[in-house]
Amino acid sequence: VLGVFGLFLKNIFRLPLLNEENVEKCFVEDFISIMPEHQKFNEFMDYLTENYVDSGCKISYFFMT
Repeated sequence: VLGVFGLFLKNIFRLPLLNEENVEKCFVEDFISIMPEHQKFNEFMDYLTENYVDSGCKISYFFMT
């Protein structure tokens, strides 16, 4: 049984399967809204946003698929 945290992470790691143009929208609309309330998730999501999701991020596409 994965629990709330495990299911959330399982879904997050499916983001590389999306087309590049859909990643930011899906991340914001689908994942931020269902993110479990926990400081470590806040830090994790901030890291993903800054480095992989936002326009002009450090790495141009989520996990370089």
